[in-house]
Amino acid sequence: MRIHAGGFCFQGLTVIPILERFLLKQKEKMEIISNGLAGFYAILFEHFGKFEARRRLQKFIEKFEFTFQIIHRKKKGYDKNNSAGKKVQIAHCIKWSTSPAIYSWNQVEEFLVGLKGETCVKAEMVNLFERTVELFEGSSKEIAKACLAFPGVFPPLYEKYVNTTYLTQIPVSFLEDGDIVLVNFRDLSNVEFESIGEIILQSMECRMIELAKRLLTEKDVKLVKVETQISLKDIANLKNNSWEFLESVINLPSFNDI
Repeated sequence: MRIHAGGFCFQGLTVIPILERFLLKQKEKMEIISNGLAGFYAILFEHFGKFEARRRLQKFIEKFEFTFQIIHRKKKGYDKNNSAGKKVQIAHCIKWSTSPAIYSWNQVEEFLVGLKGETCVKAEMVNLFERTVELFEGSSKEIAKACLAFPGVFPPLYEKYVNTTYLTQIPVSFLEDGDIVLVNFRDLSNVEFESIGEIILQSMECRMIELAKRLLTEKDVKLVKVETQISLKDIANLKNNSWEFLESVINLPSFNDI
């Protein structure tokens, strides 16, 4: 069984309940092709179980929250009190003008402690040198870092790899007939954009989604559509250990058929 699961920025969190169900079943050999926070969580869950996986993910998001807020952007009329302030945004712009990343990989190490051996997760990556999309395999720790290789957030892995969240949002470059694809695109009609940078990012996201949709038509795959949209308010509530936004995913008509 091959499953493709990922998502742009915080939107990757919407597939958590589905990944948990697949990983708990594991009645047959499974391969998860992933990117972003979805892949990172799958590896944590595979090794530590639900409680510790969610605790680590929550702490990871809390540590890097402002940067991901800027990338994710506000939901119209909903996130005003939960978004990064203008000073934080300006500070990030200055940093990005002089450096390819805000943080170093050393700042991620605390979340990778205890990851050993192999994983069923493979990371879909862009090779910046070759300008190709590759399927990255390695140890659990290597794949976790590969999934987290968000452009601009952390340096390119091994100085050349970034994840494909900025290419197609979800990992769809290695589809085969019969694969299962979790489709959790962002609803861009609900995303605010005011600055030039936000307008450019909005345009880029439109292109990402259209490319992914085109690739999805090239193979006979099973689509599991996830309509839940993550808001910055949902992320703020994680500090209270509230994962209520995932309830709408569990209540999907197709969830019990997975």
